[in-house]
Amino acid sequence: MRADIKSSLNVIESKLLEKKELLKKFLIIETKISEILRHDREDDILTLISDETDLLENLNIVEYNISREKDYIYNKTGKRFEEITGKNFHQFAAFEKKIKIISSDVTEIISELNRIKTKNMDMMKIKSKDLKKQVRELELMNSLNIITPRDLQQP
Repeated sequence: MRADIKSSLNVIESKLLEKKELLKKFLIIETKISEILRHDREDDILTLISDETDLLENLNIVEYNISREKDYIYNKTGKRFEEITGKNFHQFAAFEKKIKIISSDVTEIISELNRIKTKNMDMMKIKSKDLKKQVRELELMNSLNIITPRDLQQP
């Protein structure tokens, strides 16, 4: 196997592992948000959402780097990454095995993340409805004209 192709494959593997770790961190944050929502401590959410945004930016950079390496492999070999890691090339079998395990782990993390995120969104919708109801009640209370009795009025 050519050294430059092997190097690109190693970069792809390391970036996929990095992606997996970033997704694990994202899952931890989303789980914390779930706990916060369950215990009505919404003030802490803003920091966590900011952390999630940072993680998403890092995930985008990792995805870009993976795509760049795949493009490099295609430009040098004329074959797509998926073709090289297929069963046609025995020298890539070990690499393919590692990639499948990492990809499977990433898929599981994303599924769990999706489940928790959906649950959190549902809880936030319920809290939003409750908050809107409270706001309407306050508006009604504010619009009431309170007439003070004459004996309590100041002369």
